[in-house]
Amino acid sequence: MMGGRHFLSENSDAVHHVLTKHIAALDKTLQLKALCETLTIGVLKSEVSKTFAQSRLMEARVQDEKDGMFQNATTEVEDAVNRMLLDLETMIRRSMNQIVTTMEQDYTGLIGTAATEADKRDRKILQPVLDEFYKSLVFALNAEAEAEVVQDADMAYNEDEGDGEEHSLYDDE
Repeated sequence: MMGGRHFLSENSDAVHHVLTKHIAALDKTLQLKALCETLTIGVLKSEVSKTFAQSRLMEARVQDEKDGMFQNATTEVEDAVNRMLLDLETMIRRSMNQIVTTMEQDYTGLIGTAATEADKRDRKILQPVLDEFYKSLVFALNAEAEAEVVQDADMAYNEDEGDGEEHSLYDDE
């Protein structure tokens, strides 16, 4: 009877140790996700505001010119806005890639620290769960970033129109 208690006590400590390590890793992953969201939202708001402010300035200059030149200048403004949006998308993708790389390094470091036989056994059990969590986190981060780019750009476009009607960047006019 005493041997059974001793066995439970040893396993309880090992399970507690493994769970504590993995909870700490999940906490770090959640902190990285929050950092990613903060960076993405801040960058998007700043770049979209700057892009549309520059667009308005260019349009104001164009309206001072002759009517015949207005169409060409409008095309230039649209091209400039499109280039800025492409630059913004590239910058966001780079930031996301850096964050994902950091997460991968932390994730690899966590898995690589399993040195004892008990940790190796636990790793075999927990590895698929951690892999699936990591994949879903990366997918969610990418989806959120893409949705916010479209939403913020559409909102800024509606503010720029100023006629009280809802517009979309994707309306065919």
